[in-house]
Amino acid sequence: YTVTVREEIDHALKYLEIQKVRYKDRLCVLSDISGECNGFETVKLILQPFIENSIIHGLKGKTEEWLISFRCYPEDGSIVYEISDNGKGIPPADLLRLNTSIERLHSDTPGSIGILNIAQRLRLVFGSQCSLHIESQEGQGTTVILKHKAVNSLSEHLGRFPSDKK
Repeated sequence: YTVTVREEIDHALKYLEIQKVRYKDRLCVLSDISGECNGFETVKLILQPFIENSIIHGLKGKTEEWLISFRCYPEDGSIVYEISDNGKGIPPADLLRLNTSIERLHSDTPGSIGILNIAQRLRLVFGSQCSLHIESQEGQGTTVILKHKAVNSLSEHLGRFPSDKK
């Protein structure tokens, strides 16, 4: 259920390497990862789905080079992840609906199940000490900003995991 931030980042970067092989010269990946984040813990598989969404929804159909930028850095006792692309962007009404769904942890429209799953898992583990927000402009691209408390041991942070039956 948990991994170090380094393991989660490595998983996401390996997924990007696979996509670079698949899309050859069309995909350019930039990463800026602070080593200060490596030893902290996080929830598994919170990054790769956003990278996959960038490729599936934002970049397909573009004729110019695809760019995905991935950053991770500490900020005020938290770990911040930013995943950006130069894709199609999200229409304003859809973006508002998506961010509202993330905030409420509920959606009346299909298509955001993976994002809501990540938001729910983060909220379950980090409570109010996490956030997930999407910024986007049509024709300019999308940025996902995910933030959670920097924790050395999630099991100590929680006392126990929700799946533990003690």
